Amino acid sequence: MELNRSIMTSSNGTLMDSDQLHTRSFREFTEYKIALHLAKYFLPAIVFFGTVGNLLTFVVLIRKRMRKTSVNTYLLLLACADTGALYCSGFKTWLRLISGFELLHISNFGCKFFIFLFLISLHMSAWLVVAISADRFMAVWFPLRSLTMCSVRRARIVSLIGFIMISIYNGHVFWTMHLVNHRCSADPNNTFMMVYYPWIKLTTYSCLPFTLVLILNICICIKIIPGFRHLPMKQSGNCESRTFHSAGHNDAKVTTMLVIVSVTWLFLTAPFTLWTFVARQRTDPAEKAADFLAKTVCFMLMYINHGVNFYLYCITGKKFRKELRDLCGTKLDKNQSMKTSFQTMRSSIGKSTTMNSENITLCPSQSSSRGNTHPRTLADTYN
Repeated sequence: MELNRSIMTSSNGTLMDSDQLHTRSFREFTEYKIALHLAKYFLPAIVFFGTVGNLLTFVVLIRKRMRKTSVNTYLLLLACADTGALYCSGFKTWLRLISGFELLHISNFGCKFFIFLFLISLHMSAWLVVAISADRFMAVWFPLRSLTMCSVRRARIVSLIGFIMISIYNGHVFWTMHLVNHRCSADPNNTFMMVYYPWIKLTTYSCLPFTLVLILNICICIKIIPGFRHLPMKQSGNCESRTFHSAGHNDAKVTTMLVIVSVTWLFLTAPFTLWTFVARQRTDPAEKAADFLAKTVCFMLMYINHGVNFYLYCITGKKFRKELRDLCGTKLDKNQSMKTSFQTMRSSIGKSTTMNSENITLCPSQSSSRGNTHPRTLADTYN
């Protein structure tokens, strides 16, 4: 299979979008082969487990008890955005690797539309993590104001406004991106798109969210780490005091879970951000092979970021685990109830059939009294 377009670019969210790898010597390097194997075998596993995790996250967070907090509203939308990023970029890349089929090459509209979806998913995912960090920052530093500022209704409004702004911001792809000669890209003569826009996009998707999440989480940690030392000591006292500190401890655990999610996002997106700043055009085949491997690893980490949250929730979120167990228990209870009902119905039908047979068959004494020498059977009643 020909793999001419194998350099990964962030402009169209694919692992193969450059004609720099025609030289045979380049493909013979071990780094290049490792990168291709990562994309062929590791990428589909990321997409699969990420999809399963995001789907389970959606099912858990859509439950009535979990829809009552602003944070869960953001996490619900984050699962949707992460799934979109996995399929608009990760799955599309893997599909092209194994089959040569490129989704962006279906039509000129398909080129524009799928790039638009990819950019929407990337930006929504990044800025929802910022919103989660800001929500926890308010809850930790301004707990009284957070009662009104961090409501479910406000979280929905913030998410909707963010989605509209991101859509407008990325809407330019419908007139700047074109499908020409089986290549979906901007006009090479468009200086803004070819020179300035990649840096603007890097800032809005990665650098600015990264900086905000880092600052907000440092502030959160400064506040909650001393609190963990004092919470266990305050459990004694009257009932009201214990209830208050118990609620604070539970809120601190939720905050800790979300800090871990945010820090994981920082670690998984940092390599891509750093690589973008240090990337250079390579002429030596060995350097290009090593550069391609580094680029592939950075993108794999980015894809992991879009599929790992469910597993982080399960590890660090006690309430999330409880809801997941309750969900699985409800399904098992329903299946068991259906099985029991079926068995009861089958037993009732069997008993009913036996009783009917006994009623239809006449006993020998009654047959003798009528002068018959043999009892009547079911067949006799229809003769």
